[in-house]
Amino acid sequence: MVSAQNLATALAFGALAGVLQGCGSSDGNTTTTTPPPAPSPSPSPSPSPSPSEKPVPLDDNKMIMLDWSNDGDIFNFTLVVDFANNTPGWIGMGFSLDGNMANGTYIMGYTTPDGDCVRGLTNDKKGSPPVDTGAPELSKQSVTLEGSKLTIQTTANLTGLDLSTGEHQVMYAAGSDATVPKSCKEPLSEKANHHDLGGDKGYVGHKAITFGAENHITV
Repeated sequence: MVSAQNLATALAFGALAGVLQGCGSSDGNTTTTTPPPAPSPSPSPSPSPSPSEKPVPLDDNKMIMLDWSNDGDIFNFTLVVDFANNTPGWIGMGFSLDGNMANGTYIMGYTTPDGDCVRGLTNDKKGSPPVDTGAPELSKQSVTLEGSKLTIQTTANLTGLDLSTGEHQVMYAAGSDATVPKSCKEPLSEKANHHDLGGDKGYVGHKAITFGAENHITV
């Protein structure tokens, strides 16, 4: 006769066996937990473009050449324009987000009977004449005219434009002697100082340039 204690023990083992049935067996009913897939690695950032080879021809005819060195946001520019058969006047370069003359920063150079002028300028709406207000700080300016070639040199503090990283649109324009301002402080006029050497002459446009971060100059 089976005792009550033995019967209880048998029932307990039977219940445990029911719970564990199939564990560790090879009858094909084993449940396997699949680990979650490993997260994909984050894409590496694109490398910065290499600096443009200097000096850079801004126009297709290679009549306007730009050279530079920089220490962070302090740039030393040399801009040379060959006026060829045109009477030398003024030359300018500038920076804007899209290469259009709106919300831009500019550097303009020319000669007058009273001396040489290199000016920093800015403008707001498209087509508005550049003004001195808010212009970049310039130093070490010079203007040289040799034959048909006009050269301007200056050191410019261009903090805020972030030119040392990425690619930037550089605008350029030139005007004949008929459009040169009469002094270094004369306000510019869209009519009197317009770049009259554009169109087929090719002295107006913009080009994408990568300046890079160099450390060649001492301010």
